[in-house]
Amino acid sequence: MKTKRRGAIRRVARGESGMSGSKSGRALSDVVLDDRPDKILFLQEQVDALRRQLDTRGVGMRDLDRHPVAYIEVRASGLIAHANAATLALFGRDRQDVFGAPLHQFVAAADRGTLVRYLRQCALGVATNGHIETELNIRGRNNWVPARLISHGIDGSDNHANRIFPVAIVDLTESRVFQQWLSLEDKSFQRLLESIDGVVWEAEYPLKILYVSGQVERVLGYPPERWLREPRFWEDHIHVDDRERFVRERETAFRIGGHYVLEYRFHSARNGVVWLRDSMLITRTAQGHTRIQGLAINITPLKNAEIELRRANRELASQAEEHRRHLEHTVQSMETFCYGIAHELRAPVRAMRGFADVTLEELGVAATPEAAHHLQRIAAAATYMDKLIDDLLAYGRLHHTDLLLLPVRINNTIGRVLHALGDQIEKANAIVHVQPTPERVHAHPMLLAQALENLLNNALKFVPPGKTPEVEIDVTRVEGERVRISVRDNGVGIDPAYQHKIFGVFQRAHSSDEFPGTGIGLAMVKRIVDLLDGEVGVVSAPGEGSTFWIDLPAARVESLSG
Repeated sequence: MKTKRRGAIRRVARGESGMSGSKSGRALSDVVLDDRPDKILFLQEQVDALRRQLDTRGVGMRDLDRHPVAYIEVRASGLIAHANAATLALFGRDRQDVFGAPLHQFVAAADRGTLVRYLRQCALGVATNGHIETELNIRGRNNWVPARLISHGIDGSDNHANRIFPVAIVDLTESRVFQQWLSLEDKSFQRLLESIDGVVWEAEYPLKILYVSGQVERVLGYPPERWLREPRFWEDHIHVDDRERFVRERETAFRIGGHYVLEYRFHSARNGVVWLRDSMLITRTAQGHTRIQGLAINITPLKNAEIELRRANRELASQAEEHRRHLEHTVQSMETFCYGIAHELRAPVRAMRGFADVTLEELGVAATPEAAHHLQRIAAAATYMDKLIDDLLAYGRLHHTDLLLLPVRINNTIGRVLHALGDQIEKANAIVHVQPTPERVHAHPMLLAQALENLLNNALKFVPPGKTPEVEIDVTRVEGERVRISVRDNGVGIDPAYQHKIFGVFQRAHSSDEFPGTGIGLAMVKRIVDLLDGEVGVVSAPGEGSTFWIDLPAARVESLSG
């Protein structure tokens, strides 16, 4: 008959293969086996089939001669009436040596008492689950063979001496070797479990502990017996503040199945309350039971470190907030002081310019060329100082601007800037090319216009003498959600060595003698673009003009402004 190949055996029950089964529920100690038990399983299935034949009395010697399990018919007197080919091979004897011979001559002397008791049970019909079984050693040709005798008792003949009962003889040699090997494997597996730095456990739903490793006493201070003996031992020792959450999350884990991790506090026997991280694997058995296998690790040092880290973070955050408030107060005081100085400076600066103009006007033609030159220089310096103060105040106000960002049409903003600079463009006889665009950006309309005005003003100003300014403004999409506004000119250009400095306050690439200005215009552009969550940059080379660009977030809403 065909047999199914089995690569893993969970446990072998007594009475099936000649070895004791493991304790109920200790599936963690089950081992995956190789092909060594195949023969045992094959013989076991043959024995089962033979038992069914014996039960129905439907077996004949012709069939038994072909059967792989040894089979004999024994008289009540202990003489062998019949034996099949498998029995002759097991005994290592010919048919004439076995037929009519007493069975005890093929049994070890130490086991003959067992044989007598077995034959008496067969004669009396003392059966368990319909069968009578015993184990003893059979004399083979060259050695002793451990065997199991299986019978269902007397066949019912009237003549007591001639009563015959069938006996199957199962060779247990392979099973005993396999049992020893499995015992070694089980011990190795147990040593592996005990070496893990944590508590290995197994349970059935809801939390019936079936197995707990010996490490539990080292980690938590309680012997394994208490976990197995007291059904609610585990749950009752969970910290009361974590117990409800533990039960709730455990039920969720049982419902979902698979791998689940729980962290909770536990009352240990020696170290007070400890933190455990319990990694559980929830599976369903073929019988419909929920099996939970877990590994609980003491993470108290880690939790203590986390608590200390959170405390340190709170302390640092508090200190940072205190420093921030102090810095804001300092900056506000400095800005207030600077604004006050700026406003106070405007009056004497304008007085200087006024008196210089009046003096020059009163002297008229009487003024010497040198005196007139000096008065004109004083008036120009005062005008420059007044403009510088205005620019500084405007730059300072950017730090305190409350922004309402709206979707802004770029075309409309460029139109307003060109209109504001109309006189300057006309005076410079400049050519301005504008590429129409439907794009709109998320920005503050007035601040965006101010930034573009500063860039366009620079493009008109920084041009070599005698050269007609040409400016091109275009708009493109970059990186999908960003819009780039570029202002390209044909001016003097900027040396790459200075390009990283020009967006700072009072930073200039050219002297004020060459081109007028306060050195604040590009700093204001940079500050405005930062406020609008954008970026600004320049691509330039000396004598080849410059391209200043601003990247801003594209607008996503339909309502438009500007």
